[in-house]
Amino acid sequence: MKQFFKFFTASCLGTLTALFLLLIIGVIIGSSSMYNQKKIANSNILTIDLNRIIPEKSNNLQRDAFDLDNTPSLGVQDIKRLLKKAETDEKISTLVVHSSGMSVGIAKANIIYEALKEFKSSGKSIYAYGDYYSQSDYLIACMADSIYLNPTGNIDLRGFRASYMFFKDMLDRIGVEMNVFYAGEFKSGSEPYRRNDMSEENRFQTSVFLKDLYDQFLTSIMDMRPQTTPTLVNDINTFKFQHPEDALDGKIIDVIGYVDQFETMLKQKLNVKDKKKLPYLTIDAYRDKTGMPSKGRAKDKIAVVYAEGAIEYKNKNNGVTSEIKFVPMLEKLRHQKNLKAVVLRVDSPGGSAHSSEQIWRAIERLKEDSIPVVASYGSYAASGGYYISCGADSIISDPNSLTGSIGVYSIFPNMRRLFNNKLGIHFDTVKSAKYAITMSPYFDLREDEKAIFKKNTEEIYELFLKRVSDGRNMTRDEVHEVARGRVWTGRQALEIGLVDKLGGLEEAIETAARMANIDDYKIIEYPKIVESEFTKLIRELTKDQNVSIGTTEMTKLEKEILTNYYNVKNIMADPKPQMRLPIRLDY
Repeated sequence: MKQFFKFFTASCLGTLTALFLLLIIGVIIGSSSMYNQKKIANSNILTIDLNRIIPEKSNNLQRDAFDLDNTPSLGVQDIKRLLKKAETDEKISTLVVHSSGMSVGIAKANIIYEALKEFKSSGKSIYAYGDYYSQSDYLIACMADSIYLNPTGNIDLRGFRASYMFFKDMLDRIGVEMNVFYAGEFKSGSEPYRRNDMSEENRFQTSVFLKDLYDQFLTSIMDMRPQTTPTLVNDINTFKFQHPEDALDGKIIDVIGYVDQFETMLKQKLNVKDKKKLPYLTIDAYRDKTGMPSKGRAKDKIAVVYAEGAIEYKNKNNGVTSEIKFVPMLEKLRHQKNLKAVVLRVDSPGGSAHSSEQIWRAIERLKEDSIPVVASYGSYAASGGYYISCGADSIISDPNSLTGSIGVYSIFPNMRRLFNNKLGIHFDTVKSAKYAITMSPYFDLREDEKAIFKKNTEEIYELFLKRVSDGRNMTRDEVHEVARGRVWTGRQALEIGLVDKLGGLEEAIETAARMANIDDYKIIEYPKIVESEFTKLIRELTKDQNVSIGTTEMTKLEKEILTNYYNVKNIMADPKPQMRLPIRLDY
């Protein structure tokens, strides 16, 4: 008993000491934050480093409570708002864009491209420096007055590709058979588990939407660097820009130089003395010191709801769309005082069919209460992402969005051979009813059991067609003609009636305001991002206040491996039918 009290007392003292230290650190951080709120100096160079994960909504990322990664997670919409603010800020003289391997959807890159275009129209200068430019990097950098490339760098303009990973051969070798049921010959989400290569239907649809995205990409570059027009396509097809000299010769860049030479040029342009430091101000620091632009102070409100990430059953994490998080949120909005309209910003490849249906229903209930709902599409609004929003009063899509993919598939593993033949483990059973062991991975599915799975999958597909038919005022057959799991770009979706207009989030908000018949309104955003106090404390303690050019985050290969891992993990974790886009595009 004495030992118990000794350890108990020591534990309590340790906890109290830790709490006291955290309190002291919190006071220090609070003081530091107050100090950082001082006014910024004149003639700042606003810097934006795009080698980061960029969500739609700031901080809307999946992170563990003890994740010590201090990488900024400023969302693309807030980046756009801050660039708009900087246009008229007299204390911002110049913008420097740095990136070396950005990996975001082409629609997000296009949002930043358009924001820089507006910034440039204000008469302020933009300069770009890169050790290496991916295609998304270059799309943004081509807006600059001058593009610098490191002497050992390259411009990775090579065209677009869609990457699929196929598991069937591996599964056959280890003795796992995947029972696959799908509706729609273009619904390719199940192909990695039933084939070792792409079907002809999938190859066709992928080539069509990739060509449209690529054409838009080339047009954007040619608009800003017209001297490249005659030879750009041929230069890309010959992979010419692997050497800085070739990039310079092809007029893709303006200067080959090191960081110090780039900074010397900036000092000369801005009349900064040689031994003085350049007045860099990161876009994150700009937000911290000046605050975000006002989203209005009117009594009337428009809610912008970000449906971002995969649609996953019973998942409350940030960066994920699920029914247990979104249905209560949308229900609460129905009763919110002075709420006049809702904009659903979708950037999701889909996921759980069950979760998608529940969120669709919550959107319908908003409409039943005469609250206009406008959908706005980001990089992805496909499969389940289209399902949840197809009933909106109006749909506005980025031309580069991937949408449609109206189809369903179910996957159920049979691991009998793995256990019997590979591991030497056998199962036997006694059952009281015919279907008592259906859905067991240790026994083969009978033909009548397979018929049940097939029927359920086809019924959900028909329900999907009905949701789209009702939402888009099309017949079932008209929807089926453009459905069957086929993926479309936003520009193509406009032509076939799946969306109403091309544009960004601002256009969607303006449309919602017109539908609600209001001119003055306040924007409120959901979901609310909640971090634990411990997480916030660690982020403050590890926050890097220094500004540098040439930082790195996660390598492109690491991102690709992680993406494929999470795709498989999420699919296998949910036995219910899926409405999910399997494509990973490489920009």
